[in-house]
Amino acid sequence: MTSTAASTAASDAISDSTTDASSTAACAFERHVRRIHASGSHAKAPCVLDICPTLCTHFAIGSLDLVQADLQAVCNSEVAATILDSLTAAGLTRTFGLRTEIVNFKKALLHVVGDVQKLERSMVRQASFFASESPRCKIEGHDCELCKKWRRARQRDLAFCQRPDGGDDGSPEDTYLRIIESIHRIKGLRMALVDLRSILKQLCLLPRHPDDAHRMPKPLLDLPRAFFAASAIARAEAEQLEGSRAQPLPDAPAGTTASATDSQPGIGLLPDYFRNAVDMVMSELPPLAPHVLHYTRCSLVARGAAKALAQADGAAKVALALAQQQERTARVLELLPHSPRGHPSLAEPSTGCPSAAREGEPLSAAGYEAGSLAADDRALVTALSFEMKVGNKRRVLSALHAANEHLLATLRLVLDGREHPSAQRLFVASDSSRGQNAIWFPPPFAGIIQMAKEGKEAYDRFEVQMNAAIAAEGCPLAELLRTRLTLLDGGSLTCRVCGLQYPKLWLDRGVCWRCDDDERLAGRCPYEAVPAKGKSKAHPFCPHEQLRCACCDAGFQRCDICRLAQGDGEAVLAACATWHPDVLFLDFDQTLCSTRSGADPLKGVHSVDAELHEAATKISTHVLTRNRHVVPIRLFLEERGVPIVGIHSTPSGDSKASYMQSILTQDARAIFVDDDANEVQDPEIARDTRIFRVLFQRT
Repeated sequence: MTSTAASTAASDAISDSTTDASSTAACAFERHVRRIHASGSHAKAPCVLDICPTLCTHFAIGSLDLVQADLQAVCNSEVAATILDSLTAAGLTRTFGLRTEIVNFKKALLHVVGDVQKLERSMVRQASFFASESPRCKIEGHDCELCKKWRRARQRDLAFCQRPDGGDDGSPEDTYLRIIESIHRIKGLRMALVDLRSILKQLCLLPRHPDDAHRMPKPLLDLPRAFFAASAIARAEAEQLEGSRAQPLPDAPAGTTASATDSQPGIGLLPDYFRNAVDMVMSELPPLAPHVLHYTRCSLVARGAAKALAQADGAAKVALALAQQQERTARVLELLPHSPRGHPSLAEPSTGCPSAAREGEPLSAAGYEAGSLAADDRALVTALSFEMKVGNKRRVLSALHAANEHLLATLRLVLDGREHPSAQRLFVASDSSRGQNAIWFPPPFAGIIQMAKEGKEAYDRFEVQMNAAIAAEGCPLAELLRTRLTLLDGGSLTCRVCGLQYPKLWLDRGVCWRCDDDERLAGRCPYEAVPAKGKSKAHPFCPHEQLRCACCDAGFQRCDICRLAQGDGEAVLAACATWHPDVLFLDFDQTLCSTRSGADPLKGVHSVDAELHEAATKISTHVLTRNRHVVPIRLFLEERGVPIVGIHSTPSGDSKASYMQSILTQDARAIFVDDDANEVQDPEIARDTRIFRVLFQRT
């Protein structure tokens, strides 16, 4: 054998022995990990090494502390500390925190959206009351008294629409138009809130495992086009491009009306990033044995790091897309014409038009010439229609732009927090009065609260005027509304509380707007007196400042006096952070687990709520359910590593309070979570000052 051949053989032997040694070490480490897992309290749950897309939902997620516990259980303290220091330096602690902020930001938006949508519906009702029709006779261009009255009304409307800087003389005759203007501002605010809420919800719905990257929600792949407001902006842009004053946007081809968004590069969360996010973090780790690195990666995936990293990147992409939309909205607002002179139908007025119109000035009440009334009337209608159409778009887009400015600043503040792991939480699941404390809502979000507040103030002013008009007309209310709203009501319905008939617009879920207010002021849910089909009989109602029902009303705020909150697992975690319970009592079906009422959890595919799983790992937890499958429930929870002290099946008709009271000591505090309003409103539970109640509703 030559010296070269001998050297090669020796190298191969060393390589083989090294490979064998690594393989032996890896096998020994895996046996070590599985032995520790088998001797732990969750032996029936999957081992971290078994993580796969199918088993993702078996693990508690959402915190680097869970990864720390996994590492400290199987590695020596020095190795575990080294890995954790590297993961912390890579920003993973704040990434998990950002996930929590996104979830609570989404929930805060939902609460405000509920308020704004209700406000918008209420203003539409007010507009229907003040709407009036001044008909003219059937002869075009006639000069009878009816036509003169019609012209005066249309000229007044046009002057109102053309008033400078949105000025308002407070004329009662203009109440309807002022309400319409307020509705469009509220609409712009609502569009912005719904858009961001929808996108953040899509981020929260990301799968957990990198191999499921192909299941990413489609809206996240092309964010600029995922905003609902994008179509409204495109329509406004297209319409103004048809006018003589309009010019193509800087990034649109000259002479076309193509959407500016179509010519801009796409912004989206890429599936490849999701697949490789954990590996990018792993690249920051120091040199370690391959089997240790593999275990660390499995732990990161099992504990939700892949999802959290994708959510962080997705939130940054949302901010970029929102900034792009803001620039586009601002350009469209600049190009919207401010008078009818730019409208093609008025570019060449007929010889019979008023002199002011011929000079290109806004139409006025003066200047009508004999024999030209028909042309003048058509010009008046065209001008008014144009002013109202453009004005409506301008108000909607202006409000949209202003609201998105606050939302973008808030989102950027949340993203900037990733650089400061010790930063204070910005959102806590809407557990305080909105906008009053930066601990619950960051300062930029106060601008959204102020916009909603201004809309509510306008609504209150119009409500005073409407009630005064109702009192002045002196007719029974139901009869008055039926006679005033014959053109708008679309039929009548009977209020389930007072029994009177009202136009459909004036009832919500079968209760008229007046009974709604009266019942709330009396401390009752307006929908409790005569429950709607499928609704719970009991309604946990807060008779304090908010006057809302946790069962029926969106945007229910946590009330410490009532010891009552509404929401999903994040709301439970927030309640735990402030109530500091010694014991947690969880309902099983549709709460801790996705099973339907009374179903066997071992049959079919079911999952555990991730946040309630996390809460159970920190607090002594009991399952309190009507489901009779106690043994399957115990096996199901053991397989998913949910630590449960006890499982109790309470017979139908019996109160769950007796079991809770048998567990609680005199000074103990507890949180009771159930998706059934009847259980939450159980008088025995509601009276017990040791128990805080959460009506569980996924949002």
